[in-house]
Amino acid sequence: MVIDAVKCVLLIVVAYLALVGLAHLCVTVGRWFSSGGALRDCWLVVAALPGEEDLEMRLRQAHALLQADPAFRGVGMVVADSGADKEARDICRCFSQETGVPFLHTEELPRFLNHTAPRQPEAPGAVLKET
Repeated sequence: MVIDAVKCVLLIVVAYLALVGLAHLCVTVGRWFSSGGALRDCWLVVAALPGEEDLEMRLRQAHALLQADPAFRGVGMVVADSGADKEARDICRCFSQETGVPFLHTEELPRFLNHTAPRQPEAPGAVLKET
């Protein structure tokens, strides 16, 4: 009896993971076919908010997604200081220097996004100045 219950639970888990994987594959293929180059002028803006504890993980996940997913080919990434504390700004500076992703004040974003093509930032590794 116990073995049958374990087999049923394992089967349910495997089926769930298969459905999640299939859904992700469908979304990726759909984005890839529907974009038709429309994502070439798009930016992913990650906001560094005050009191955020998982900022570095969020930055690395977003960067990895842009690097690995073909549906996001041509999409640029920028980190915006939205009132982050000193520790969060230090994390963003380190991430910016490591990856070349620009780190800007929110006031600088409109000018940067309107005059810069993704993947070719006007100043690679631009780092936010101390205020």
